[in-house]
Amino acid sequence: MKEAIIAVLVGVALALLIACGVQQQQSNNVTPPVQGQNNPQANVWSNVDDSSSIVLDDNLLRINICLVFDCSGSMSGSKLSTAKDVIKAFTLSVKPDMGLGLVVFDGGGISERVPITVGERKKFVATIDGLNAGGSTPLESAMKIGYNALQVQAKRQLGYGEYHLVVVTDGAADFGEDPQKLVDKITSESPVIIHAIGFKIGTGHSLNQSGKTIYTDAQSPQDLAQGLQSVLAESEKL
Repeated sequence: MKEAIIAVLVGVALALLIACGVQQQQSNNVTPPVQGQNNPQANVWSNVDDSSSIVLDDNLLRINICLVFDCSGSMSGSKLSTAKDVIKAFTLSVKPDMGLGLVVFDGGGISERVPITVGERKKFVATIDGLNAGGSTPLESAMKIGYNALQVQAKRQLGYGEYHLVVVTDGAADFGEDPQKLVDKITSESPVIIHAIGFKIGTGHSLNQSGKTIYTDAQSPQDLAQGLQSVLAESEKL
């Protein structure tokens, strides 16, 4: 009897070892997403989950761009007209299957004027056409709205995909609106790539942060156009 019990125990042990080996082999054959700041397929958001209340996007790897446009009082006259023309041209060059949204601050305040959506380029262009310069430069607050819009979209994509926050500005931020701490927060907790384009203001802007932002010193309409097109070029490299 004792020998029979020993034999049964040995058999069970062997079966468990074989099962563990198969499970380990299957586990080794699964390649999880590689996480990293510049990997568009990496689920590295610190606060994104698969909440059942979120309607998932039909393309979890969608590329998304949220543009923050400075229409403060200093962005007036021919400068605003030029910037609007360049941004409209850029809008029409963004692929239809990319998500594109718009945040603006002007005399009417700060708000998300166009939510991140696929298509809707005519609405985007019409919104740009209707903008008028005015007010101050609440840069950090506007960027927070843009970042929040990207976070919402990231939840719809379970954190996968690609996310760009693009800021076009022509001046220094208001007192208390310096975005440096926000830049640190965004780059530390998300895969969002921050592009900053200083229009006719040089390189001494607070958004020019080596290793954290991609900054373009745009002294001409051509420079501004190239800065915006570099966003698309960056997405093609990832």
